[in-house]
Amino acid sequence: MNKVSPVPANEIDQWDHSHEFPVRRWIGRNSIINAGLIAASIVLAVFVSPFFLLLWPVAIVLDDLALLAFRFSIFNADEGVQACYRWQNLFMTGSTNAGRDLGFNLFDGDVNKPLSQAQSDKWDFMLDQLGLQAGDRLIDIGCGFGDWLNYAKSKGILVTGVNISDEQAHVGRQLYGLDVIRANWKDIMNDPDLKKRLLGKFDAVTLMDTIEHYAHAADFRVEGKVEAIYEDLFDLCNELIDSKSRIGRVFLSCIHWTEENPRTPEGPERNWTWVDTFSGLLMIRTYSGFYPRGPMGLVRNAADHFNEICRKDRTEDYRYTAVIDRNHFQAPKFLWTFRKVLYMPIFFILDPHFAHKWIGHNALGIKLDAWMRTYGENYDSLTFDADYRARVSHVQLWWIVLQAKKTEVQ
Repeated sequence: MNKVSPVPANEIDQWDHSHEFPVRRWIGRNSIINAGLIAASIVLAVFVSPFFLLLWPVAIVLDDLALLAFRFSIFNADEGVQACYRWQNLFMTGSTNAGRDLGFNLFDGDVNKPLSQAQSDKWDFMLDQLGLQAGDRLIDIGCGFGDWLNYAKSKGILVTGVNISDEQAHVGRQLYGLDVIRANWKDIMNDPDLKKRLLGKFDAVTLMDTIEHYAHAADFRVEGKVEAIYEDLFDLCNELIDSKSRIGRVFLSCIHWTEENPRTPEGPERNWTWVDTFSGLLMIRTYSGFYPRGPMGLVRNAADHFNEICRKDRTEDYRYTAVIDRNHFQAPKFLWTFRKVLYMPIFFILDPHFAHKWIGHNALGIKLDAWMRTYGENYDSLTFDADYRARVSHVQLWWIVLQAKKTEVQ
C-alpha cells in the first residue's frame, strides 16, 4: 500500500515559516492605504498635533463600523484573503503534514482516534464518496499546502491544485512535488491559457473549506452578487469536469450559518450577543469572507449543473479538532521565534487588520476565541456530542457531494 512520505519536523517548520518572498510582493491596495494612514498620522502628529497619532486607529475603527452597519469597506477583500494566509504561514506552527491541515479531522465520535488517523480517515471518506481510483484526475480549488492532494497522489491519482496564496503554492510544489497553479479561481474563465489547460480535463473537483472566502460581507450590498459568485463557482466546476468521465463529482466542505439571519436565531438554545458580533467582525477581518446563509445557501446555486447526492453534518468534528489540537488554526497557541518577532513590524505596516488577527486568536492574552464562539455555548467542551452541537451552534459545517448532470448517463 502506498503511504505519504513522512517529513521531519524541522523540515515542516522550515517550509511553514521560511520561504523567501520579497516584501514587495505583499504590497497592494490594502497595504498602500494602511501605510499611508500610518505615515499621515506620524507626520501630522509631528507638525500639527500629537492627537493626530489617533488618525490611523480611528480610520480603521470607522471602516470596521462601516462594514458592520453598511457592509462597506475601503479595503479589498481578495487581498485580505492573501494576507490571512500569509499571516498563518508565518506565525502558526505545523500547518501541514503534522496530523492537521487547513481544514479539520474526522473523528465521527471516536475521541480516542489519533490526529493522523482522523486525518487519513477524512481523506479516505472523500476518496470513497468521489469514487476515485489510480489514474483518475482530480483538481482541488483552494488547495492550501497540498496535504489532501499529496494523499490522493499517493494513491495513484493525478492531481492539480489551484491556490491564491504564493506561499502555500510554493510549499505544495517544493515539499510535495505537486502541480499547483497560483491563481484566483475567479480569473480562470478569463485566462485563455488556463482555460486550455484545465477545462474538461478532470474527473472530480474538491472545494475543501475555502468557499467561505469567496463571497465577502461587502458583496451583500449588491442584490444578487453573492448568488452570482456561487453560480460562477459551480459553472467553473462543471467546465472543469470531463463530460465523458465515469465520475463527474464535486466534494465540498463549507461552513454555513445555521439560520438565514444568524443575529435572530430561531433555536431557543442559540443566543447572539454583542461579543458574538465583535467576534464576527474579527473573523471577517482575519479571513476576509462570509458564510452561506442556511443549509441550502450554497448548493441551490449549483442546480443548473449538479444534483446533490450526499450531505453530512461535520460541525462537531470541526470544533473538536481545535479543542484537542491547540496548534489548529481555529484557536492556536503561538510559539514565538526571533524570525516571527522580526516580521511583526512589517505586518503592522502592510496589513490593516493585523491587530484583528491577534485579538481574535487570543495572541494578546485575551481569551476571546473569535472562531470558536461561532459553535455556541460550551464551545471548548472536551465532550464530542454532535446532537447537542446541532442545537446550540450558530454555524454548520456541511460535507456535500454533487453529481454533474452531464455525466449522470455514463
